[in-house]
Amino acid sequence: MSQAVKKALPGHRPEEQEAFIAFRSHYLFESRFCNPREAHEKGLVENLVGYARRNYMVPVPEVDSFQELNDLLRRRCLAEAGRRLRGETETIGEMWERERPNLLPLPAHPFPCCRTVSVRPNRLSMVTFQTNRYSVPVEGDATSLLLRAFVDRVEITDGTRVVAVHERCYGREQDILDVFHYLPLLKQRPGAFDHAKPLKMWTRPAAQDQHTLGKRLAQLARLDLLIVDEVGFVPFTPEGARLLFQTFSERYLKGSLLITSNLEFSVVNQRNGTLFKPNTLV
Repeated sequence: MSQAVKKALPGHRPEEQEAFIAFRSHYLFESRFCNPREAHEKGLVENLVGYARRNYMVPVPEVDSFQELNDLLRRRCLAEAGRRLRGETETIGEMWERERPNLLPLPAHPFPCCRTVSVRPNRLSMVTFQTNRYSVPVEGDATSLLLRAFVDRVEITDGTRVVAVHERCYGREQDILDVFHYLPLLKQRPGAFDHAKPLKMWTRPAAQDQHTLGKRLAQLARLDLLIVDEVGFVPFTPEGARLLFQTFSERYLKGSLLITSNLEFSVVNQRNGTLFKPNTLV
């Protein structure tokens, strides 16, 4: 278990990894290790791992994301609350509710289980991690950033705020780009619009994913004023246009909406199809 143990020592107190010490200090629990190659010392744990594997992972779940897998496993774990163990008069859920008052509450914020490294943006406004390059906003002026690599995503921060979030790439020598990181540069060089690599790689908005769309719309609905700037600068896909008007409809009679563009709506329609009709927004 190299994630927790740096060096095995005689007895049950090996030298622990600093990251693991920080993890258990965050959640306030002690660690007790078995001797190497002595699995029988934690037989109950081994049996429970086998039970979870057989009941939760067989057949192998077919999912599209880590979030979908986590949601599936959570539902299957919660379903155990109604099960009664042999020799017990109460269900697992009933015993859990009886034990819950004796447990410490969870911290307000979860521990960031990730690898953190210092990175520097290159002249293309990208940072490198494990041979892959991830984009950051071109208007940023930081010469050094922190990259936090989680299992499913990569977060890049300037020390005070998160400036970029990408899905983690497990390939090699790939470029992972966010088109919105480069819009200020494209506005200065409109001639490069048709050949810009971020636009060629752009497939669909992240909010289109069914697991995040509702959350994003709810966040926008709480704003007193929503400003949609430079409408028509980036061409809309049919699905993008539908999402745009879904956002508008969610705000109807709920909050103010301001739309700006340096183009006439007729020109916007020529570029994107019929998005705006006369008197539609009046």
